[in-house]
Amino acid sequence: MHGNVWEWTQDCWHQNYMGAPSDGQAWEPNGCYHFVVRGGSGGNSPLDLRSASRGVMAADKRLNSLGFRVTLDSD
Repeated sequence: MHGNVWEWTQDCWHQNYMGAPSDGQAWEPNGCYHFVVRGGSGGNSPLDLRSASRGVMAADKRLNSLGFRVTLDSD
């Protein structure tokens, strides 16, 4: 499903993973304004069309190539 739109994540943007939660939880410090987006959109190069591709987006940014996926924990 990658390549449709960049997907918003719950994680606050950090340049690297130092200090990231090791339990799979979202990285959500207070006052976060920039969030991680993943997966690329149809307008990107093939290198961006994968889940490992990550970018940064301001919380108030709106684009036609930006969306989100609703998930449900199976527990």
